[in-house]
Amino acid sequence: MRVVCVIPARYDSRRLPGKPLLKIRGKTLIQWVFENAQKIPACENIWVATDDERVAECVERFSGNVILTSSAISSGTDRVREASAKLGLKEDDIVINLQGDEPIIDVSSVERLVAEFLEHSSLLMGTLAFRSENKEEFYNPNVVKVVIDKKGFALYFSRSPIPYPRDTDGINFLKHLGIYIFRYSFLKRWDSFSPSRLEETEKLEQLRVLENGYPIKVLLSDRDSCGVDTPEDLQFMEENIEKFQR
Repeated sequence: MRVVCVIPARYDSRRLPGKPLLKIRGKTLIQWVFENAQKIPACENIWVATDDERVAECVERFSGNVILTSSAISSGTDRVREASAKLGLKEDDIVINLQGDEPIIDVSSVERLVAEFLEHSSLLMGTLAFRSENKEEFYNPNVVKVVIDKKGFALYFSRSPIPYPRDTDGINFLKHLGIYIFRYSFLKRWDSFSPSRLEETEKLEQLRVLENGYPIKVLLSDRDSCGVDTPEDLQFMEENIEKFQR
């Protein structure tokens, strides 16, 4: 059973054009993400999936593996699915989808997630979340929240504040982090699921899975993470990224 990591990296971004190539401490964002993925012990190989030659050339300059994908693809998971199809994977192989703008994801938590999939062959898709009391993030629609059942499977993901604290001022929620893990047999069926009503409403592709009746396993991360979506996020990484290196 192989474990591979595919990092979707789209050049175009409404808020941060050319995001994968933006520099943090003199190094491109995509290189930070790639090098962090290299710390995942179980991962056999790492690939960057992109539709842009500029990103591909950047990855090749730091000796990373790259797969060119269609420019018509709209979501990261669709890009990972297309790239994975070119790798000759078997049905029970495991694909880590590490977002191309997540340079500080906790690799030890990713390793625990991989271990769950190695132990339980019934798992199809999984992700990480971090328990938080950050009020600003709770009400920020750019921070995705998730609620889970008693067995650790997702009930719902939302940009809205969930669960809403109706009778208390206390904030306690699960912040969804930018990583997925798939059994390849499930990932290769991704394009057979039409974009769902909830997905279109929230602009969250994982809702397509829940709305089609499939489970998503959620493990709690030992550490918070931060994606680079805004100039403020980029500045935060410039000032703090070395604090998260292990």
